[in-house]
Amino acid sequence: MRQPAFRRADPGRDPPARPARILYVDADAARAKKVREAIEIAGFGEPEFATSGDEALDVLGARAQQFDVVAAWMPLPDAASIDLPGILRRCNSPVRLVVLTTLTPRTFPMAGRLAGAAGVDGARGERGIVQCLRAVLASPHTIAHVVASHQVPDTLSETWAARIYGHQPGAYFSAKLD
Repeated sequence: MRQPAFRRADPGRDPPARPARILYVDADAARAKKVREAIEIAGFGEPEFATSGDEALDVLGARAQQFDVVAAWMPLPDAASIDLPGILRRCNSPVRLVVLTTLTPRTFPMAGRLAGAAGVDGARGERGIVQCLRAVLASPHTIAHVVASHQVPDTLSETWAARIYGHQPGAYFSAKLD
């Protein structure tokens, strides 16, 4: 008999005080359905969805303070015109950002604008996404915190941190974010 890919939240762990409020942005409906199931099974609650950066900004504009994290699969179809990470950084958003991608730090076009983000290799699948969401939700780093403190988020991998900030996760940077 085959084991399920995901298990329900571990009853031995402390349950969250309330379900996490997640906005998941992805243009691929089939992948979004799998990620939604993984997020729900992990015990985060039911995420809200947007299919483009423009739609995500509409949702955030109306209810930005209602979300703990925005998880966006990049690049989005409208990524050339909508810079979701850059907009969240410029407005010093308190929302955490997870960027999901199969691109590498070298080929990701907005790498210098990912203040507060945690980059995840989308090739790791839904389980990797859930692990990253868990780490980001446990972290004190928000976009506003990163911009104000000039500290590299410890939720970034060493590769992404080096590419974006030129330092290791947790280190301080002095460069102005573009």
